[in-house]
Amino acid sequence: MLIGLGVACLADLTAINCSPWGISVAVLSALFYTAYILSTNQITLPPLTNTLFVSLGSAMSAGLLAVYSQTATWPNFYEQWLYLIGLGIFSTALPILLFLRSLQYISLTQASILSVLEPLCVLLVGVFILKEPISLFQMLGSSLMLAGALLSLYKNS
Repeated sequence: MLIGLGVACLADLTAINCSPWGISVAVLSALFYTAYILSTNQITLPPLTNTLFVSLGSAMSAGLLAVYSQTATWPNFYEQWLYLIGLGIFSTALPILLFLRSLQYISLTQASILSVLEPLCVLLVGVFILKEPISLFQMLGSSLMLAGALLSLYKNS
């Protein structure tokens, strides 16, 4: 409950577009992500191999959907290639690998609870690296999320 309140405080509620289609897609995304997390318990591959196949499957699925929807294009500039490769490594493959590796040390429940701290990490990067302002409400939300995650971990241990 605390984590949910924290996320609500971090969000800019004035900028939220309550499109039923958008909400449906977000809920569907959460359900698929839950299925992915639960299925990782059934896979006995090493984390690096698992990450390779998950990343390849994601790339092939996205590529096929882009071709099917006629939105497939190639980057035009060298910088775009660098950004895409960086996103593929640092924002996709590395987080998947680290998550799967964490399952060797902590339970699936604990890893899932800790993964809700991602919005907090984004906020901190925005504040300390991009020098974005932070509101009192966002600080409250961050504190609630951290408290909720710690309480959940403590309760489950």
